[in-house]
Amino acid sequence: MEVELHCTEFTCICPLTKQPDFAEILITYVPDKHVVESKSMKLYLETFRNVGVFHEHLAVDIANDFKKFIKPRSVSVTVN
Repeated sequence: MEVELHCTEFTCICPLTKQPDFAEILITYVPDKHVVESKSMKLYLETFRNVGVFHEHLAVDIANDFKKFIKPRSVSVTVN
């Protein structure tokens, strides 16, 4: 079973301009023992609201957190 979490209203801060930066995030994973609740994912993503981060780094950070805490069989994170 593959699970998709899609966030269309993600915001963070651009580390260069310090202006709000908007993105869509798609997380696709194959769970092992745990499945992430969508509300929990929304609250997690809100922690980046005032963080200066490039989208490429954000995708890596989210994937690493998934691997560390959820321990899925596989995970893919796309940030547009």
